[in-house]
Amino acid sequence: RVDVFLIAIFLGPTQVGYYGISIMIMDFAVLLADKGVSQVLSPHLLKEYGRTGSHSDVATYYEMPVRLVCYVLPPLLAIGTLVIGPLVHLLLPQYAAGIPSAEITLWCVMFVALHFSVHAFFVASDMVKKIIKLQTATLFVALFLQAACLKLGYGIMGAAWCTLAVSAGWAALELFVARRACGHSVPETMSFISVVYMPIVACFTLRHLVDIFAVDATQPFLPVLRAGSLLLCYLPVFFLYENKFSMLRTVRQAV
Repeated sequence: RVDVFLIAIFLGPTQVGYYGISIMIMDFAVLLADKGVSQVLSPHLLKEYGRTGSHSDVATYYEMPVRLVCYVLPPLLAIGTLVIGPLVHLLLPQYAAGIPSAEITLWCVMFVALHFSVHAFFVASDMVKKIIKLQTATLFVALFLQAACLKLGYGIMGAAWCTLAVSAGWAALELFVARRACGHSVPETMSFISVVYMPIVACFTLRHLVDIFAVDATQPFLPVLRAGSLLLCYLPVFFLYENKFSMLRTVRQAV
């Protein structure tokens, strides 16, 4: 809520209202990730860590969900950014001014899901105090960045970009701390984070390339055409990721 708090101070309640779509996206992401990820993982992590007392032995319980989140969510979020505009224009036209910031905030959903995946590991392995200290420092960084963006006149778009940057940075920091606690070296840890972030970087890039090469913005089925083009271009990344980690096979075995 740092972004909402500072938007209210610097820009006033009207802009907070336009930012309401972004607030709704974040609330939904937090609720879904908490109920669907953290509460599912926590019992398994607590049981295994209580049995072994080893960070590395329980690492797979957060690493597999992290890989799955980075596998599945990026293309879905990219498509979501294509359709959120037409949906808001159709259902909530009075909030149309908040569409650009909502398209940015939507990418934060992945980092929220990553946070709740790793957070369950921190709770189970008794690392909460350490993480709270890091969160406090990150809070002040977020406050500074948000205030700077709003003071420089970037508006709710700047606030959304700031939230995305802080969310991505915080998720990467959590992954770094978790991997280091499991005994991995710094190069191994950075390699893991790079691989985890590769799909969302690819989808983010493809999403903006689709906008650049859109020919006729008046076509009624343009969002569908863009989504199809994006998924087609994403397939090489999907197959590369599947070849390396065999996530589909793992999910089928789990089911």
